[in-house]
Amino acid sequence: MTLSRFASKTRPVTSSEFDAALDALVLASRAVVGIAARTLPDGADVSLVQLRALVLLERGPLKAGTLAELLNVSPSTVTGLCDRLTARGLVERSLAADNRREVVVRLSSGGKALVDEAIAARRLEMARILEKIPTAQLQGMVDALCAFIEAAGESPEQAWSSGWRS
Repeated sequence: MTLSRFASKTRPVTSSEFDAALDALVLASRAVVGIAARTLPDGADVSLVQLRALVLLERGPLKAGTLAELLNVSPSTVTGLCDRLTARGLVERSLAADNRREVVVRLSSGGKALVDEAIAARRLEMARILEKIPTAQLQGMVDALCAFIEAAGESPEQAWSSGWRS
């Protein structure tokens, strides 16, 4: 990988700057995963991968194959995952109207409640942490995170909640 790809408009990024950014991002991701794990609702008994599936389904029903692709797992893995989530009453499955060989997975009301509770708890924990960051550094953090989100191909949750679909 060449660093010229990461050059700013004013000067190229040095190897040490790139490494520092990479190290910081790895540590930040560890912190975020820790927050996600800590803020799972008590008694939820779901893994982080299962929670990610529920969050993806909050955007709307998905074919099982599409859910597998989004989770980057095999179709058989998503079948087992959905079996467990269905048994807990967190998702519902049905046959696709346009192809009865395909299964559509949708969030149940219990699954929606679990996702809402988990996201609310995560936001509270992250707000507690953000309050410790000097105000002068917050805009730079927002800019950097937005650039990362865009580069990662994610979209803001607000876009999903306002009806936008990929």
